[in-house]
Amino acid sequence: MNSFFSKNIFLKSFIIAGFLYLFSFFAYYNVVFNQSLCLNNAFFVILGILILIISLKDLRWGLLIAIFELLAASQGYLFDWKFTSSPDDFRISLRLLIFAVILLVSFYHLWKKRADLKNLLLAQRWGVLLFALNAVFLGLGVYLAWRGQNSSLPGIFADLNNYLFWLYVLPLAVTIWDRTLLQIFYSVALAILSWQIFLTGFFFYVFTHLWISWMIPLYKWVRDSRLGEITRINMDTTVHRVFLQSHLYLMIAFFGSLLFAYFFPEKYRFSFKKGYRAYTIFLISSAAALMISLSRSFWVGLFGVLIVLLWVLWRDKQWQWRKIGRSLAQLSLSLFLGIVLIASFIWIELPFGLGSAGDLRFLSDRAGSFFGSGDAAITSRWKQLPVLLEAIHEKPLVGWGFAKSLTYQTDDPRLLNDFADADGYYTTNAFEWGYLDVALKLGILGASIYVLWALYLLFKAWPIYKKALVETKAFYLLAILAGVFVLFVHIFTPYLNHPLGIAVFLPLLLISWRKIG
Repeated sequence: MNSFFSKNIFLKSFIIAGFLYLFSFFAYYNVVFNQSLCLNNAFFVILGILILIISLKDLRWGLLIAIFELLAASQGYLFDWKFTSSPDDFRISLRLLIFAVILLVSFYHLWKKRADLKNLLLAQRWGVLLFALNAVFLGLGVYLAWRGQNSSLPGIFADLNNYLFWLYVLPLAVTIWDRTLLQIFYSVALAILSWQIFLTGFFFYVFTHLWISWMIPLYKWVRDSRLGEITRINMDTTVHRVFLQSHLYLMIAFFGSLLFAYFFPEKYRFSFKKGYRAYTIFLISSAAALMISLSRSFWVGLFGVLIVLLWVLWRDKQWQWRKIGRSLAQLSLSLFLGIVLIASFIWIELPFGLGSAGDLRFLSDRAGSFFGSGDAAITSRWKQLPVLLEAIHEKPLVGWGFAKSLTYQTDDPRLLNDFADADGYYTTNAFEWGYLDVALKLGILGASIYVLWALYLLFKAWPIYKKALVETKAFYLLAILAGVFVLFVHIFTPYLNHPLGIAVFLPLLLISWRKIG
């Protein structure tokens, strides 16, 4: 297990990631406060050239860059090419540039290895059929959107482009991942996840304690780079929610750590003794960051994964009460000490701080409001439901096509202040009910095929997990459970139709194609 982690790679990656976040902030600051695009666009061009050179040299390294950008940048605008200084105007994200570069480079490799590709496609007939059916429904969604004039072509593309992330199956089809690449992946991923934890705590402390002059540039950068969301819990407290969309991967790493503790208790133990300290600190700090995110969808997903995991352990004859008790104890201790850490963020003040007017009740209030009582975001989500169901009922089979907009009455103050009309009615083509969003645009048939494709990837990886050696079994199981997690989260928060969620299923392709060495 230790062979999958390199301290040297971790430290270098942590430093590089820190500089990238810093460069992104300074570039954005220069755009907003100095009205200059030069620094921002220069960074974008330099990064684009580096990515092209690296991808041409080794396509797998280009894919690694794509993965790390997902981990670090949430919705992909940490760096972008801007045409104007307004964040609402059209801009080209670094994620889209990486996608275009890797796809173009992969065509060259696909041509060189066309014989191997043909054999792979013949061996994966059902997968190819499901992939092709999905492509047909996506094409139909574009046609219906254009015919129904749902939006302009850029608006239709903006809704479609998330699904295009599945085209990463093309470069994955011609790459094999050896232990060296896996070591780099796990080491760099852990470094970026550590930055996620640090940034979550840093933003939480700043917005709880410090001056408004600190808050404005940070808030604008986080919002306009789409790194995440920072929202005040209520006007009676200075405590803020800090949610990064890429917290999805932090949650996967969190329950992955508990999974490894079950399979390898001698190496992963909740203890502050030497050799276990880093693991223990990661569990506590990641639990704190995930609670600060206040994402109820993630905790619902974690609960669903734990149920599936217990069933897998029982079915696979790996059920051991002692190990289950130890893992649940680690989970409980992590949550408890995570709450203690959050309390220290609220109550410990630096000399130049302004104090805070908050306590830990925001955690219990958030949990208690899951079914809508007293929470504007939840009540708004429930108000979406009848509007979505009525629209789906009108065109149930093939849907309305991409960029279909609906209007509903919202209670969410973020929408009321900026987007809703005087009566609170808000029009959008993005909905929080993930499966219903897909059914609205692709119809029940298209949504069924799409979900069937995701389930196919899970079931294809299952026999590989069953036959795996003891030392790799936990990694394969984690990949499967990560897919299950996204399927649960997608009920309330759309991830399965977004690059952040789609990327979770791509390793399952590598596993089922036996391209992880």
